[in-house]
Amino acid sequence: MLKTIRKVSLRTRLALLAAFAIVALVVALFVAWRLARATETFALRQADSSVHAAARDLARELQANPDGYQTIEQAMPAPPNRPRDKGPRAPDERPRRVPPHVETIFGTYSDPLVRLTAITLHRFPDVEGGFYRPADGAIVGYALSKDRTTSSAGNAPSDLVEVIRALASQAAQTGAPTSRSSQIGSDRILLVAYPTQNDGMPTAWAMQRLSHLSGVSDWPNVAALVALALSILAVSGLALITVRDLRSGVTGIEAGLAGLTTDLNRQVSSPDTEELARIATAINELAATLRANIARRTELEQELAQRERLSALGRVVAGVAHEVRNPLAAIKLKVQMARRSSYAPEKLDETFSVISAEIERLDTLVRRLLELGGQQRLEHGTVDLVELVSRRAAFFADLATRAGVVIAASTPSQSIVVEGDGNRLAQVLDNIIQNALDAMPDGGRLTITCSTFKAEDGSASARLRFEDTGHGIRQADQEHIFEPFHTGRDTGTGLGLAIARAIIEEHGGRLSFVSHDGSGASFVIELPLS
Repeated sequence: MLKTIRKVSLRTRLALLAAFAIVALVVALFVAWRLARATETFALRQADSSVHAAARDLARELQANPDGYQTIEQAMPAPPNRPRDKGPRAPDERPRRVPPHVETIFGTYSDPLVRLTAITLHRFPDVEGGFYRPADGAIVGYALSKDRTTSSAGNAPSDLVEVIRALASQAAQTGAPTSRSSQIGSDRILLVAYPTQNDGMPTAWAMQRLSHLSGVSDWPNVAALVALALSILAVSGLALITVRDLRSGVTGIEAGLAGLTTDLNRQVSSPDTEELARIATAINELAATLRANIARRTELEQELAQRERLSALGRVVAGVAHEVRNPLAAIKLKVQMARRSSYAPEKLDETFSVISAEIERLDTLVRRLLELGGQQRLEHGTVDLVELVSRRAAFFADLATRAGVVIAASTPSQSIVVEGDGNRLAQVLDNIIQNALDAMPDGGRLTITCSTFKAEDGSASARLRFEDTGHGIRQADQEHIFEPFHTGRDTGTGLGLAIARAIIEEHGGRLSFVSHDGSGASFVIELPLS
């Protein structure tokens, strides 16, 4: 049964829940109505109200007709705008039609008081009544509302005669309505006595026997209560199973998603609920698609990295070949000339000097290539960037003046200390300053700013900014600005910025730039504070 319910879709379950809830509500309303109808308190309240109204109407009719209904016109109901005791009918008033029950009762009974009682009690089912005459203690005018065809005048219930006399006497003495409830056998008796306003006139009384109080244990109520209990159990059970399945299914999906964040090869377990199972299947399919995309992206990244490495290697090889060709050509030429027999001996010193210079040039090229590859170890120590900027700016002051460039160093009064190799960092600053001077052949301004800031991870860092007013970096050169042997000038090896970035990265920092063609460039060095 439980497996069958779990295989049902959530939509069907919710529809069943709604249906069971409606059934339970209808049954509950029916049971409440049955309980209200069958409750003794409700029945007694209704009967008491009816008996009081019957006794009151009997007293009013007797007061208006002390001798009872002598004529049928006296039994006619009064029009709404003229009470019965306000005189005869007006001459221009249209005669009224006699109701059938009035005509029947009037012909059945000969006693005027019995006529009055029977016609008055016509509106009160199961109520009987009459009048108590205090002068002789007699009960007169007795009639039964449900039995209008059998003359029962004077035949008041023998077992209640004394109770009626006592209650009517009490009402006559106090001048106020009096009621009493008695239990005789299985019947509940409601008795009300209502005095008239004229002294010496009989006292009206009415009573009703309640023998139909059956409580709440009859079979319709029992069946309704059983249906209500079953509906409540069905709704509660189905709701509990649905909520439990939803909870376990969602928990399983959440656990599967948590596992997928670290391992896409894991599978989300499929819940028993149809809708949640479809969601789990969709998640597994999405994970499979992501695995395929990641694998494809990895392959593409590897291919791209391989192509980039080959391309970079090709550019490096081309640059090295370009830089090595000229010194080797000069060395070859000098060696060939020295081997000639006609070569003057006094020129050997000059030839060997050229050869030595070119060899030194090749050695410098190899050394810078080693620097680019990070083959030299850093000599760690504390470096004051404020002092380093001031020193390197002063070193280039004369060269900048001859080039018409103003170097302005903006440094704070306190020291900014980082950990690193001072000589290597000075090499970076020299390279960037020299590039800035070369970018301003017609003069300009180089502004060097030294400051501190908070990095994204919350750590304190130092920042060096070099802003020049030169011609900037061409858009085509910006993508390759840090690549070895790439230069935008006719002179130079194109290794300066590549070596500078390698040195900064070895210090745990970052070298970046911002440039607009024709409007200057800005290089930024960021280093962690010690």
